[in-house]
Amino acid sequence: MSDTLRIADEPAAGVRYPTPHRWSTAEYHQLAAGGFFGPQRVELIEGTVIDMSPMGRPHWISCQVAADMLRSVFGSGYFITTNLPAYLSELSEPEPDVAVLPGAPRDYGTGGADATTPGAGSSGDVSGIRPHHQVQSLRTLRSTRILDHQSLEA
Repeated sequence: MSDTLRIADEPAAGVRYPTPHRWSTAEYHQLAAGGFFGPQRVELIEGTVIDMSPMGRPHWISCQVAADMLRSVFGSGYFITTNLPAYLSELSEPEPDVAVLPGAPRDYGTGGADATTPGAGSSGDVSGIRPHHQVQSLRTLRSTRILDHQSLEA
């Protein structure tokens, strides 16, 4: 008889392995409103609460420089946000450094994060925007972080 503990590849019938809880945006907002995160900067990505790095002066300046550049590139018909929550789905509300959104801020209304179309949601609600615009917003986020790191080295 072996003293080695063996873990089965598949659970026995009716047995479930523990899985991480995927937070919804509603749960995330309840936790934040209750002070659960304290002063920590966090964002919700695909149901996971992610710690955000602190924003120092070089980071803030890089975000503003990128936003100014993007305003001149995109012009009217788009608006640029910096460091604001963007409701993408029931499981994601990232806070991109810089995001390019179609329309104007007033197009997104003043409702809650559960709204799904421009004109009905919160000012950060981009769930009604076509997916390629969401991807562009996230690409802008990545580009800004690259710009931020490059500006720190200069």
